[in-house]
Amino acid sequence: MIAAAQLVTVILRLAAACEPGAAEPSALDVSLTVPVAGRPVFRLDDSVYGTAGMAQLVSGAEASDRRGPLPLLRRDTADALELAGTRAAVGAVTLRYRARSVAVADAGARHGLRHDATGVGGLGAFFLVLPGSRRIHRLRVEWGPPACGAGQGISSFGFDPGPAEATGRLDSLRMAAYFFGRPQRFTNDVDGTRVEAAWFGAPALDAAAASAAAARAFAAERSFFADDDPAPYRVFVRVLPEMDDRSNGMGQPGSLLLAIGPRTPLGPRLAVNIAHEMWHRWLGLQLRLAGPDGTRFWFTEGFTVYYASLVLLRAGLLSPDDFLGELNRIATRHFTNPRAAASNDEIRRGFFTDEALSTVPYTRGALYAAELDAAIRRASGGARSLDTLMRGLHRAARAAPVGAAGLRELPPSAFRRAVQRELGRAGVDRFDAVIERGAPPDPPADGCTACFARVARDAGFAWERVTGVPDDRCAAAPPG
Repeated sequence: MIAAAQLVTVILRLAAACEPGAAEPSALDVSLTVPVAGRPVFRLDDSVYGTAGMAQLVSGAEASDRRGPLPLLRRDTADALELAGTRAAVGAVTLRYRARSVAVADAGARHGLRHDATGVGGLGAFFLVLPGSRRIHRLRVEWGPPACGAGQGISSFGFDPGPAEATGRLDSLRMAAYFFGRPQRFTNDVDGTRVEAAWFGAPALDAAAASAAAARAFAAERSFFADDDPAPYRVFVRVLPEMDDRSNGMGQPGSLLLAIGPRTPLGPRLAVNIAHEMWHRWLGLQLRLAGPDGTRFWFTEGFTVYYASLVLLRAGLLSPDDFLGELNRIATRHFTNPRAAASNDEIRRGFFTDEALSTVPYTRGALYAAELDAAIRRASGGARSLDTLMRGLHRAARAAPVGAAGLRELPPSAFRRAVQRELGRAGVDRFDAVIERGAPPDPPADGCTACFARVARDAGFAWERVTGVPDDRCAAAPPG
């Protein structure tokens, strides 16, 4: 373990900027000071989370080091933007460039740099050009004076004025949101944790009520994993006209970036979407299974679909009838999907090019999670559940080695071993049949609670509410 005093500091300095003749910021001027050995090479993927065109938004790149100007060679490949130094660096290198934002009224990356009259901002993965490094650094994020407009700079690292500091790899900068402007801001303290929210744009819903609901959801999820990290969790919301009445989020280790439409209501779909993205703080970022890209979506996404609505139900944040609606939506999407029987390898190859195929790991993983939970409860006589398995894997992940993405990863066999401990070889065979080969999942007849009963439908099945069962019996959490 490297002592904090021994860590080299990386400084990311941002400032809001305007295009000529504009009154409001529509870009960020970026300055990155970082130690580099040899000839530096800075890189930004042109396609981020399936959205291409990031390279063309970066302009005016220049660099310097202890010797003075460090000439750069720009290479725009099919996959990435690369800025390569033409000589070896002397001391730390400072890279400067402008990252252009896209107006919310225009087509652009949903979570990339976007702007309107309330501010400019987005996720670092879409605009930060960084060198490759797996070293641990002290990270310092600063906001310089804006060239135009009024407001305050905030980020996943801090909402308070002044510099914010953290410790981590350079990828931590990519996995953070950065905004400048005049958002609606709310702070909620629930069960020992603070959730800060910033809303950009003009939502139709009650942003204060939505922020409070998000804080309660985060507290419920934090309790599930016994997370005692006292750091505030931060929520950034951007209103995009293209979203209409929908929502879509992207979770980071300490924050959530959410895109909603001007007509998005404060209802169960938004609540589940927020809970889903927050859940990735643990499943997907802290608890991961190693393997080729695209092979573990059944786990990181499918199990998150399963738990997002279930944890809300248990916490009293989702009614049994709304939970039933979520459950039936998942089943309908799966069993009416023409690619429902695709193998996990087919999903890996076509996830970003086939919309029907990209849905399968979400729905299949969720329905298999329900099946697995019922099987564990049955095999243990009610003493254990899927919760037991998930918490055990999460504890194990804390000591797992760091993978290529800069996050700790358990070996793929860890999940199989956990299933085998609970269900024996038959459980592993069933996992392979459903998840790897695409056999239909068989979730429990009670739909995870005593309130529902499964009924046949033309395409698969659905659940109905059982008459006479009170709501409080619907939300009981199993052992584990």
